[in-house]
Amino acid sequence: MDKKIMLMRRTELRTLGFMLTNASLPVEEALGEERSEEETLRLIRDELGLALRNGGDNLKVRLERVVESAWKEGKQAGFLEGMRAGAKIVLSLTGENAARA
Repeated sequence: MDKKIMLMRRTELRTLGFMLTNASLPVEEALGEERSEEETLRLIRDELGLALRNGGDNLKVRLERVVESAWKEGKQAGFLEGMRAGAKIVLSLTGENAARA
């Protein structure tokens, strides 16, 4: 079994919450720069344009890389939207003051 999958299965919500709220963990450096949806779409379109323009004999390989990159960006955006929705639900159920305690 993949170590990441095993870690996620063993991780409790309490531990995940600690990791997400602990400001001392160097998460920001690992995340890279934050981009809006429009910036991400523009970047993917630019990569696609470059692949089409400079692909030559390797066009298929270059296009596959762009598609894989776009897929990962989409998964990340979906994950973040899910986290936001979950946080809103938790806040509505527990009240905003409970989250700050």
